[in-house]
Amino acid sequence: MATKQSKPKPDIDLTISVLIYDEDGYRVAHGLEMNLKGRGETDREALAELVGLVKAQVAFALRRNEPDLIYRPAPKTYFRRFREARERALRSFPRRTKLEWKNAVSSYLPLGASSRNELRA
Repeated sequence: MATKQSKPKPDIDLTISVLIYDEDGYRVAHGLEMNLKGRGETDREALAELVGLVKAQVAFALRRNEPDLIYRPAPKTYFRRFREARERALRSFPRRTKLEWKNAVSSYLPLGASSRNELRA
């Protein structure tokens, strides 16, 4: 009996700048390169919704074989706000030794995550 083989899924590596802010009483996670917005009561909920929207948009674009549907940048003002927020955050980073940073970063990784692939959504 012949088995139906599934098509291999393409390996896609996306990097998306996410600006988080308040809007209409909700937290918004705005994926700037795709101009998609996830909303939620918390940052985590907004990010989770955004991840779902990104996956759906990428799947739709691939299904239609139209990769240009993936990237639809947000207005430039949002990118400026993102850069300003990132610069503020970097200036406020505490000065730490290399060992202190290693310990701090490892405390944020999910248990057992040891490689970049394991951290992907």
